[in-house]
Amino acid sequence: GPGTLPSPAQVRTETGQDKAVRDGTAPTKQQILRGSVDVRASLRNEAAELSLRHSDSPHDAALDREVFRPEDVCLGVPDRARRERTGPLMSSETEFLGTESEKFYELRQELDQDLVSLTLDTSDVDYSELSQGGGHFSLVPVSMPQGSRFGVHTQQENNPPNVLVDSTRGKWSIASTGPSRTPVRWAFTEPGTYAFDLQFTAATPRGGKLTSGKHRLTFAVGDQAINACATWHGETQSPAPSGHGATPPSRPSAHPS
Repeated sequence: GPGTLPSPAQVRTETGQDKAVRDGTAPTKQQILRGSVDVRASLRNEAAELSLRHSDSPHDAALDREVFRPEDVCLGVPDRARRERTGPLMSSETEFLGTESEKFYELRQELDQDLVSLTLDTSDVDYSELSQGGGHFSLVPVSMPQGSRFGVHTQQENNPPNVLVDSTRGKWSIASTGPSRTPVRWAFTEPGTYAFDLQFTAATPRGGKLTSGKHRLTFAVGDQAINACATWHGETQSPAPSGHGATPPSRPSAHPS
């Protein structure tokens, strides 16, 4: 079942940014509803960095993409992204999607003219500077709609899905063992706003740790949430499942098999 809820001490309190949003003095987020977005990790000056790089075409070189900090963006998943759980998605790996034929919201791996598609991009990371374990993306929910579940997976044609993130199993970490660009599928069961702490971390052969620090990544799921996302600051959401008591996450590779 879903992870346990955090104790009151863990529930997020209002920040200065929240207050600015409430007072109408915060900048609005850039809404992205279409095109291709790279979630790009890079190493600079012995630190890790994260950015979102958006383009209307997946074939644009990285230099031609518009660059955003994750916290400045709201990624939209409109009502037209709803689909039924059928076929290969009936795999036991994707139980978080609900019962057969239950509807959920999905951002596809393949580029769709009407939806945004996301790719995990480590092509700019020099893995020779890292220990054998490579790096990890982590995606930890901060707040989600009441009763919702979500996951991230890859799928090759009619093969069973390779689940990378599963909110019902407290599985938040995606391993990356070499430079790659991995298109991923995102699934959300309920409409509303989902906020995550996104981070890229890696270890050096000398035992040092490189981290991007936490970046807030926001998805507005459903047309109503998209309309509201630029002014959202988390008041109407339930605390995210913490995954406490869940088994330690296994760490699938971000490479497609």
